[in-house]
Amino acid sequence: MTPGAPRVVVIIAPPDDAHALCMARRLEDRGARPLVVDTAGFPGSWMLTFRGGSHDELDRRGGFSLVVNDEPVDDVDVAGVWNRRPVASAAGPDAAAPHVREFCRLESRALLHGWLQSLGSRVMNPLGADIASAWKPYQLRAASQLGLDVPITVISNRPDDVRELVSRKRQVVFKVLAGTSREMTETRKLEAHHLDELYRLAQAPVIFQELVDGLDVRVTIVDDAVFPVEIESTHPGARLDWRLDGAPAIRPHRLPNVVRERLVAFCRHLGLRYAAMDLRRTVSGQYLFFEVNPAGQFLFAEIEGGQPISDAVAGALLQPPGSARSAVPGRLRVPRHLELR
Repeated sequence: MTPGAPRVVVIIAPPDDAHALCMARRLEDRGARPLVVDTAGFPGSWMLTFRGGSHDELDRRGGFSLVVNDEPVDDVDVAGVWNRRPVASAAGPDAAAPHVREFCRLESRALLHGWLQSLGSRVMNPLGADIASAWKPYQLRAASQLGLDVPITVISNRPDDVRELVSRKRQVVFKVLAGTSREMTETRKLEAHHLDELYRLAQAPVIFQELVDGLDVRVTIVDDAVFPVEIESTHPGARLDWRLDGAPAIRPHRLPNVVRERLVAFCRHLGLRYAAMDLRRTVSGQYLFFEVNPAGQFLFAEIEGGQPISDAVAGALLQPPGSARSAVPGRLRVPRHLELR
């Protein structure tokens, strides 16, 4: 790129992703140049090169470069990368044998992940943190250790441990650990007939939790900025999972300071710059942490709940590396006693 050219922010998402389109507009408003790349189209539709070495003048430049739409972009021109919605590469010719296509896919992923990992904090979220934070048992353990309240939970492939939970709690719900992209798998109540099918845990472990009634709260965090909304569902089928209500009431929500502080400390511990968290406030005012999605949707909270999340993400992506958590007006500073050593 030529000197003075707009800063480039790479958005990893399908080209029709609504969040990617919104973010592209926000970045353009800030004078940056968004570059939307779809990992499903790599390596066929765009190119990525790594150069390294110390034995000649050419290789001493080092680093990565992309070529998208015949235009090269070097690492030094990339202000940030939003790893919004990566899709598995469709590498390899359709007519090739399955093991050949799998080889091509894994080789492509190795180069992509090597690039993202090398960018460190310029990526939202850093690759290692993004992958590890998607593991729900890790989330729940870390949340408890940082002082967040978590529902009584059993994640297991052992039926006797689930039966013990049921004996202690009258009402229990269950949900998937990871799920698939094929369909939405909502939270369901554990009924008596399900107990006769617990032997199926031998094929796949499941999350079981005590059923807790209350108000759903979605908290989006961008670096140290906290954007909470409350979600009130009236649909009778959405008591356990607000996503089943096509038109819930979404309003700004005021979190207690201690909850805000612990959520920010939690994100720091996981290494996340962006996180969408689901909580529930009980009738007594207790906030229970359910899960964090490192790439969770936010447009509904912005549009319905009046939270300027996309602008915060755009600003964070354009910050110089290493300054992701610098003091910015309106941002929360975590007290020393809540920071992890």
